[in-house]
Amino acid sequence: MCKSDDCSVENWSFVDELEAMLPQMRAFARSLCHDVTLADDIVQSACLKAWGAADTFDRTASMRPWILRIVRNEYLQHCRRSWRTVDVEHGYLEDTLVDHCAAETVNDASRAIQEIYALPVKQRDAIILVLGAGLTYEEAGEVMGCSAGTIKSRVSRARAILMDGLNGVTQLSSRRDAPDVSHMPQMHRLVQHAEILMARAA
Repeated sequence: MCKSDDCSVENWSFVDELEAMLPQMRAFARSLCHDVTLADDIVQSACLKAWGAADTFDRTASMRPWILRIVRNEYLQHCRRSWRTVDVEHGYLEDTLVDHCAAETVNDASRAIQEIYALPVKQRDAIILVLGAGLTYEEAGEVMGCSAGTIKSRVSRARAILMDGLNGVTQLSSRRDAPDVSHMPQMHRLVQHAEILMARAA
């Protein structure tokens, strides 16, 4: 399974920690590419890259931002290689946020989450890392290769976009030709939940 000179306690500790991160790696990859099969391929490639770079990992630091950055880089490499369009599957945020909703409002919550996935990519990814993965601003910055302040700014702008959309649609709801706004209360709850998690990340 590994070379004899690699089977030290230290290396096995790295493998154990990497294996423990697999659920978060898969969830994050699915949120990025919206495709279960492709996400598994990305995670597999990320694991190989991580194993090859094990000597560069600071074992006094958290593995989570380090490994999620590798996952994101593998996804970006895939994007550069392919223009393939995939079906949307909102796995990460849905799993994280819908748990906070009553059973009868799960569909509305799913629709509200679609609003989050319509955000600009950098703002969406920042929301996913902070809101979905529960990373701090510093950890999310490590993943995306930017400062904690930049992440905080992106999350703040994302929240503003979501709230503007919420307020705009609510104002239209009294019109006869108004769009379906049944998911708007759920959106408001999700934004409030986002604020709580973002406060924890600060």
